[in-house]
Amino acid sequence: MTRILCLAFVGLFNAYVFAQSSPTAAIDKMMQEMLHMSAEQRAQLRAVEVPINAEKEFGDRMFEAFQQQLKSQKIAITNRGRDAKYVTQLVGRIKPLMDSRTRYPRIQVHIVDSPEIDARSAPGGTLVFYRGLLEFAESEAALVGIIGHELSHLDRRHQLKPLQQQQLAKRQLAGSVKQGFDLNRMFDFGKISFGSYHPIHPEEEAEADHDAVRWMYELGYDPTELAKLFDQLANRGQGPAQMMPAFLRSHPLMQDRSLTVLRLADQLQRQKPKGKLVVGSDALKDRIPAAIK
Repeated sequence: MTRILCLAFVGLFNAYVFAQSSPTAAIDKMMQEMLHMSAEQRAQLRAVEVPINAEKEFGDRMFEAFQQQLKSQKIAITNRGRDAKYVTQLVGRIKPLMDSRTRYPRIQVHIVDSPEIDARSAPGGTLVFYRGLLEFAESEAALVGIIGHELSHLDRRHQLKPLQQQQLAKRQLAGSVKQGFDLNRMFDFGKISFGSYHPIHPEEEAEADHDAVRWMYELGYDPTELAKLFDQLANRGQGPAQMMPAFLRSHPLMQDRSLTVLRLADQLQRQKPKGKLVVGSDALKDRIPAAIK
């Protein structure tokens, strides 16, 4: 397997070097096509079922490594206290809307005592929110959007690619033995392998944003608050991300995410008009969930 991957990546690298004489936009587009999985390849990977016990074990290892990293930085993390209780209550509102709600009977919320503005999820049903995010967000609606985004990663199994790739690799290698060497199959295998070990792709971040907006609107929260949060993050400065080639980014740019959220919110409003939507600025300050219909 290692030899096949090496051959695939050498081919991809040579193609990139060759493309240096082309305009930047053309290079970017070519590298995205070569390194990012196609919709068909992503669907092929997602079709590989991972048992919940394997997912939980995988997620526990990820979370343990994360905790060790925080410990080395002398940063505390807890699943207790007012903030954890508040976020857990908001998770409880969104969870019934998930397709995989029965797969995760209990979703554990942890709060990191750091001013950093961040949130993440781990397979098996673990969510992590930095205290800095709760302080930076200006409304409960915006926070619900971020929570929904992280729950979507769980719902869509975005982080299970390494486990899915292992199973898929066995099938493809078995097929290669039977059918003989095929260059196209080798490069497809290389792309899926590369993609499965890349944390999250922009396409998956966009899917998570889409789910978050849909769930927000269904619950009665104002999705434009999520767009506002993205705008505020963009205004804080995205220097390295802004300059980074698109094929290396794990997330779409904040400005693009904001515009997409506004477009989706407008579509939902036209399809299923609603009156006043919940913002919940005071609810966030008080850490008491806002009333929703």
